[in-house]
Amino acid sequence: MHIGNVQSGDMDLDDGLVRFLAQTKELCPPDSASLPADKQRAFYNCLCARFARPRPERITTSDRTIAGPGGAIEIRVYEPAEAERPPVVLYLHGGGFVVGNLESHDSICAEIAD
Repeated sequence: MHIGNVQSGDMDLDDGLVRFLAQTKELCPPDSASLPADKQRAFYNCLCARFARPRPERITTSDRTIAGPGGAIEIRVYEPAEAERPPVVLYLHGGGFVVGNLESHDSICAEIAD
């Protein structure tokens, strides 16, 4: 089986990893980086939604905006319900200012907060 630049015959890949790579390729075709930004966003958001997990019940969120040099910036604050003084983690996704948003990274941020 050939997936992107990886051939499962070249190495012993975990079955779950092979399925993940196949689904990724199906949801985000190799030529998607050459498409207009709005099309790239659509593919990426679909990909992220496919692998998103439900937010843990003990995590609460609040959407806010902060002032930025080009205007308001949307942020989401994740808080574990039972932590009295939880540590603070600032997560900035690496979408190159093209792809990704609060929803595409909600699942991973909730997992980090948990």
